Amino acid sequence: ADRLPALTEQLRANVLNGPAGSADIADLADFGEHPPQSTMQFQRGWIDECYAGDDAGTILRRLLEHSARAAQEAGEHLSTMAPTSLKVTLAAVRRAASMTLDQVLAQDLRVCVRFLHHHDLAEGIRARLIDRDRGPRWDPPRLEDVSNEQVQAYFAPLAPAEELWPS
Repeated sequence: ADRLPALTEQLRANVLNGPAGSADIADLADFGEHPPQSTMQFQRGWIDECYAGDDAGTILRRLLEHSARAAQEAGEHLSTMAPTSLKVTLAAVRRAASMTLDQVLAQDLRVCVRFLHHHDLAEGIRARLIDRDRGPRWDPPRLEDVSNEQVQAYFAPLAPAEELWPS
């Protein structure tokens, strides 16, 4: 990150001085470096164990009951989130594993538009930013109250009135 300004300047110089927007890759070789090892690799065991499967309730229970403190913290954090959002997000991530980038982006657009119209978005904003009581009243309030039909509705094609821009 501390070398980003120098990289930006090198790219700018290459584009300005090179033929018609070209950049000399050799000039950029000095900026190549290997990222540090992720600390997540050492937590892979509990992550794989806890997040296996497609049931948000089971995943949450595994996290909260796991002996790893990081797993428990993840479970505690997730348990404060909107149940509908948890189930829809899990379904979206699982579906995305077999999609192309274009399909994932289209799916994300549909899901985001649906979240914009759901009670929980305004309720989360109210609880965190307006009243700051940190006590959102989710609808529905529990994971087991969110039906598969409700989750699947987030993935349905958008109606013309829901489109963000005309085709």
